[in-house]
Amino acid sequence: MSLTKEIRKDLAAKLTAKAIEKHAPAMAKKVKALNTKFTEVHARHLASLIPEVPESSWDRMIQKRIAASTQGGEVTVYPSERDAKGELSSSSHYLGRLSSSYKVSEDVFNRVKRRMMDKWTKVFECFDVGRSYREEITIQSFDPRFDRVLPTFKACSHINLRGLEPENIKEVDQLEQARIRALAPLVKQVDELSAEFMSILTQALGYHEKVSDLLDACRTEKQLADLFPEAAAMLPQRAKKAQPVVPVELAKNVRRMLAEGVPA
Repeated sequence: MSLTKEIRKDLAAKLTAKAIEKHAPAMAKKVKALNTKFTEVHARHLASLIPEVPESSWDRMIQKRIAASTQGGEVTVYPSERDAKGELSSSSHYLGRLSSSYKVSEDVFNRVKRRMMDKWTKVFECFDVGRSYREEITIQSFDPRFDRVLPTFKACSHINLRGLEPENIKEVDQLEQARIRALAPLVKQVDELSAEFMSILTQALGYHEKVSDLLDACRTEKQLADLFPEAAAMLPQRAKKAQPVVPVELAKNVRRMLAEGVPA
């Protein structure tokens, strides 16, 4: 049987996801560890903001709709640079944001990402991966997912970092200073993990190019099985045509009538 273009494209995405799946458990474990740290820091900050309300009452506040619930945050990092007037820069970027010069088509990106989701769901829950207008692969942000539901008095929970240098955090109140100091080490950890994930993604897309070239050279399933049996084993199983039931008794009856003649 011949290999259609669609089959080869889908098979290339399957093989790419398979080639990098060994990295998924370690990445998921690192993401979970970071989420736990963000949860702890944010919970401590909430407790310091509302010391009159014990943490044991938070669930009840949410149930009574006194507060909304949040299961994650969006981290905005403010640079510590100052302008000519000595004021902190108002520009910011999302935590974990990283761009790559690796270009990929929308079709390939979507196919590979869809095949990766089975093993990489927990990672993609936090890492927002996309393509830039230049078709370059990018990590837009790392959005922590809290280990447990926490209360919020806003429409959504934002964890804002600003002025990570010691002289800058003096310009905010003590509670905010404490949160900045607690979150600052996590920024570096997220950046390192973001770089690691980007490396895996670019390596995966590089592999996709090579395996696509190999698959394009195979026009039939037999050629693929001879050259790349591991890939042939991942081909979709073709549905077997159902064999019609042979009407044996009807055939006997018709033949007998032909020999004896049709009854008057």
